[in-house]
Amino acid sequence: FPVTIKVQLLPLLKNNSRVGIMVSGGFDSGVLLYCCMKVKQQESLNTNISVFTVPRYDDSIVHSARVVDWINQVFKSQLTIEVVGNPKLHHSFQVVSGIREKQKSCDIILCGSTKKPPHLPNGPSRGKSLLEFVVDPFLEYTKAEVVKLAYSLNLKKLVLLSHTCTESKTVRCTHCWQCKEREWAFSVNNYIDLGTM
Repeated sequence: FPVTIKVQLLPLLKNNSRVGIMVSGGFDSGVLLYCCMKVKQQESLNTNISVFTVPRYDDSIVHSARVVDWINQVFKSQLTIEVVGNPKLHHSFQVVSGIREKQKSCDIILCGSTKKPPHLPNGPSRGKSLLEFVVDPFLEYTKAEVVKLAYSLNLKKLVLLSHTCTESKTVRCTHCWQCKEREWAFSVNNYIDLGTM
């Protein structure tokens, strides 16, 4: 297991007994959840991990359930998904609304946001959270680096299970910002993205 990732995640999981993870059904949050579960397993931690999902237009609940079911199979765990947040808000506030709902029941909440590629203009706003109890462990990595990490961990199944597109519920549209970022991340690593979602 990559030492740099373990060094980042271990203190978060060891020093906080109630850890929430925002899972969108996308690739990055799926890799983050896997890594947290792996560190917990390797270190025999008693950390209670909770999974939260905001019910967005892209059927995030359906896609998150698919990812979490797979995680449960891999780790023989019984994670469940709690639906949080207000999907009627502008998309930039939906996750924050969910985080605020759970801030009292968690010591810390982790999100899978990555650093924006410099060559892709516009796109979502990504940066360090102003909320002290929110941590984005992958924020110093681009999606390309997360893809590389996932392949080093043999998480090819996650490529098939995760849903990236924000314009379609079932397939990737290939033209939205998120689809373009994913396409770039795989091409940089010379991997063929076999996922259709």
